[in-house]
Amino acid sequence: MFFRQLTQRKRVVSLIGAGTRIIGTVKFHDDLRIDGEIRGDVCSDNESSTLVVSEHGLIDGSARASHLIVSGTILGTAVADNLELRPTSRITGDVAYGVIEVPPGVVIQGRLTCHRGEPTPFTESTNMI
Repeated sequence: MFFRQLTQRKRVVSLIGAGTRIIGTVKFHDDLRIDGEIRGDVCSDNESSTLVVSEHGLIDGSARASHLIVSGTILGTAVADNLELRPTSRITGDVAYGVIEVPPGVVIQGRLTCHRGEPTPFTESTNMI
């Protein structure tokens, strides 16, 4: 698929390692991979950023990035232009996307809203939709 090819070419710039817990808002500019836990919102101020939530990664808050790859858990709103979900993905909250890939096994408890053709606003608002 398109997203898998894109993922292989992208370089992760920052890492929240397994066993690490951050409480508070995390803002990033380029790419971020979360193997640990964040209790707060995670958002990018860059229109070409990638946020990766690994299989054991957890965001207890909203997540916003241009390209969002989820193998783990998001307990909050997820907003992305390109949203790539893996079979182990769990999202409890509303999801707004431009393009989405959903394989069997994904669990989403919330509303799905397509915003294709409308750019994702990259603001600091905690109300992501």
